[in-house]
Amino acid sequence: MSENVITKNKAKKDTTKLINLMVEKSQESLLLAIELYNKPTITLNIEGFVIFACNAWELLLKAHLLNIGESIYYKKSFNKNRTLALDALIKKVMTNQKDNVRLNLEIISGIRNSAVHLIIPEYSLLLNDLFLSCIRNYVDKLYKFFSININDKIKTDFLTLHIPYKKKVDIMGKYGKEVYQKYYDTSTFITKTLATKGASNGIVPEELAMSYQITFKKVNNLDEADLKVYNSKQLDSIPTITIEKAVDSRVTHPHSTKKVISLINEQMERDGISFNPYTKSGNTKFTSDTFSLFCKKKDIKNNSEYAYLHVVGNNKNYTYSTKLVQYIINSITDDPDIFVKLKKA
Repeated sequence: MSENVITKNKAKKDTTKLINLMVEKSQESLLLAIELYNKPTITLNIEGFVIFACNAWELLLKAHLLNIGESIYYKKSFNKNRTLALDALIKKVMTNQKDNVRLNLEIISGIRNSAVHLIIPEYSLLLNDLFLSCIRNYVDKLYKFFSININDKIKTDFLTLHIPYKKKVDIMGKYGKEVYQKYYDTSTFITKTLATKGASNGIVPEELAMSYQITFKKVNNLDEADLKVYNSKQLDSIPTITIEKAVDSRVTHPHSTKKVISLINEQMERDGISFNPYTKSGNTKFTSDTFSLFCKKKDIKNNSEYAYLHVVGNNKNYTYSTKLVQYIINSITDDPDIFVKLKKA
């Protein structure tokens, strides 16, 4: 074996070691960002999150470039060993300027770069939804680039952030003009960005910003209730009121059949979930046939939690909720023979 071949093999092994180290430290940085943000005993939650989340992304994108044979160094620099900064990495890997994942990361990177010394706890009210998307986007890219599921290291429940308490604060009086102006400019920019990227009904892409929505509804079976409220005739009881609001199916049931199938297959592959085949072909992919079988046997289309019927003239079609996707995944996880049993039934 020639000396050149030996040198190339050694260089390849060294690169592989570097990639593995970067990916490992990247995951540690993300988990540390989440832990710092959720820690109630410190006040540097926002700063801690943006610094370590950006570090996690920087290491991940560098590892990805090295893995596909691309350079992570600046071409023209006085220091030949100077690696690309996060902003340059974002542009190199995510070339589409309209990519919501890129936009989310650019906003968070911008906060880290220009406002760390002016960040105050009240920023959590502005940034929580952006941070949630940042975490989800990272988990998706980590799996896409390296087939690594970070849920293997930590329970899914912990891959989230606390919901900040929305309390009005006189920022000008509490922190002064400079901090107030930076907060106001950041708030204005984020509001305009979300409004621009959002749909006509105000729905913002989940890759850009995610939010929690809590909905109450009346059920007849008490065993199905997560929270119980009752009426009392006592004079000191607090009266309850009923609020009627039209359902926006684009929010409650946003997925087409094709999208449901795609989401389930992606999650099955990512989490290593499988079911036993119920057809002679031995197919273990979740298909339109599998979906139809599940819907028919579980009476999904008559359950408003999972399905929404659209009627336009003589045309009828259904869209489905995210809750249905998780219901199917949970059913497969609990019983890999689920479709065999449904077919026999």
